[in-house]
Amino acid sequence: MQEPEGNLAKGNKVGIKDLLNCRFLLLATLSSVPIIFGYAQYFQNFAVQARWGKFIIVSAAGVVIPIYGLVLFVIGLLSMAFKSPTWRNAFFATGTFWLLIDVLFVSYLLCLSGTLTMDLTRDVKHPIELGSNSRRNMKLLDFHKEFPSEEACRMHFKAVREKEGVVCKGCCGEAHWWLKSLSMYQCKACGRRMSLRSGTVMENSKLPFLFWYVAMHLMTATKKHISALEVQRQVGHAYYEPVWAMMHKLRRAMANRDEKHQLQGEIELDEAFFVVNDPRDPEEPMKRGAGSERQAKVVVMAESTPVAEPKKGRKKYKCGYFKMMVIEDLKAETIQQQAKNGIEPSSELRTDNSKSHRRLGKVVKKHTPTTLPGKEGSKVLPWVHTAISNAKSALLATYHGISEGYIQNYLSEFCYKLNRRYHGFRLFDRLVVAATYHWNL
Repeated sequence: MQEPEGNLAKGNKVGIKDLLNCRFLLLATLSSVPIIFGYAQYFQNFAVQARWGKFIIVSAAGVVIPIYGLVLFVIGLLSMAFKSPTWRNAFFATGTFWLLIDVLFVSYLLCLSGTLTMDLTRDVKHPIELGSNSRRNMKLLDFHKEFPSEEACRMHFKAVREKEGVVCKGCCGEAHWWLKSLSMYQCKACGRRMSLRSGTVMENSKLPFLFWYVAMHLMTATKKHISALEVQRQVGHAYYEPVWAMMHKLRRAMANRDEKHQLQGEIELDEAFFVVNDPRDPEEPMKRGAGSERQAKVVVMAESTPVAEPKKGRKKYKCGYFKMMVIEDLKAETIQQQAKNGIEPSSELRTDNSKSHRRLGKVVKKHTPTTLPGKEGSKVLPWVHTAISNAKSALLATYHGISEGYIQNYLSEFCYKLNRRYHGFRLFDRLVVAATYHWNL
């Protein structure tokens, strides 16, 4: 009987030349290894989105390719026992072809997996990089160029929200999948799904993203206020009530942002009275003075730092941040609570010598009450009086009347813009951030 020829038949070991001849088979087999990683990620993403039709097809291919690569590798090892050039050439051509197919499939599989992950650099199709200083001022024409459509506004809002962090309303988890086919987030911890608007100021609103962005631009483009009726005309909406509610939600978002900060340093504090609409019969007699039903009581606080060498005609104090809070009465307990909420304990407080201020020394490091006859108040408390005067002028110039239940929202808008008076174009960006930041959580 004739013995088979080959290295194994002669008892010799497989040499380096034999392994080099089989190099393409080895590469083809090893290239199937990345499929395990790509296939696992692909399975996780597509199983979450329940795309079972496409998933089954790719899954079958993902199982067949590693098995075929393993069989090919075993046959390649066995073929080295023979010196037949036919076997070697056949496996050389097959290995080369399989290597190409394997690499293409792995690349396709990883690309599919990557499109489902929450990748901001790929998902955001917006020319402005978040937080950049590329534009000095947001003009009307600039806004139209940057946000020309509903999709541009939606993608920008999504990018800002993901940069600030998406928080699950069920378990407060911060890791989410973005389900592109459903335009929803899914929590990785509890599986709860929520829309792009959920948990933001736009929740339960049917107005387009473009309407919200136009409203935010109009509210931050100038120092002046703008009425809901004018915004309704600009966006071309048929009904007044949804636009009015949208603007009040934005004002509440401004208030929520300012409530996170406390005043510090030297503080001025005083009370003000703003005229509001009274729903009762105008013929009915009303109280006069501080207790009038047509006046809303507001406590005003401002950071006021002394200037070493003030210029001629300028104030002796430099202003910082402001707060305006509507209160029910002028009792000492009420004002003390407002000061405790809005001022850091290490601050120094300047007020007039009113009975309502007698307890403020308990909430700050130092309290200096001063008797202010006549117009002396504008010298000791300059920035509080200036802010009150400007707020009354701004509201009176824009609105015909404000209800007592909503005066706080308008004052919050005034303080929000005043506190960010040096932000310029960033005021619009900061309002978008405030609109996305964990609303109603």
